[in-house]
Amino acid sequence: MLTLMSNTIHIKHPEKYLNENINVIQEKFLLKENSIPIVNRLRNFYNDPFLTDFYFFNEECRRISVDIDDEDRIVSIFIATQKKIDNTFFVALIEQYGSPTKMQKMGSVKNIEHLEEKEFVSSKTIGEIVNCQFEDDPIFIIWENLEFKIHIQMDSDRDTSLITFKRNNSF
Repeated sequence: MLTLMSNTIHIKHPEKYLNENINVIQEKFLLKENSIPIVNRLRNFYNDPFLTDFYFFNEECRRISVDIDDEDRIVSIFIATQKKIDNTFFVALIEQYGSPTKMQKMGSVKNIEHLEEKEFVSSKTIGEIVNCQFEDDPIFIIWENLEFKIHIQMDSDRDTSLITFKRNNSF
């Protein structure tokens, strides 16, 4: 379900669009496809110029990406938030979808590798993933006991989150 209100879009129940044709999400969310080429059937969308912002659980989002199958049916929906989800947002998710199956964070770090290329610098951290609580600053929050799956990846370095809704048969 989607509610359109004065220059904003409020995304509600993105899981209802899983298995729908890609055109449905374009029409319902009034989004236009980004000019970035499709990679692995992933399509990025941005807001129509007449719409200023879009929100999921009252959290401002940067973009929506949609992964489709060979029949143009939606396999997964990715919602990138402007900032890392907080306790209020987390509680709202629990009220909507129940308690997550697991939350995980980095435990002991075994190795950190730095890679420097001409145009970017990156690092790779290898370590142990351990179960935790929300207060422990998880990097992954996962719901697996639904008709669909939800994975949240928290990025503390960038202070953002990526929320993924995915068909059960596609993980």
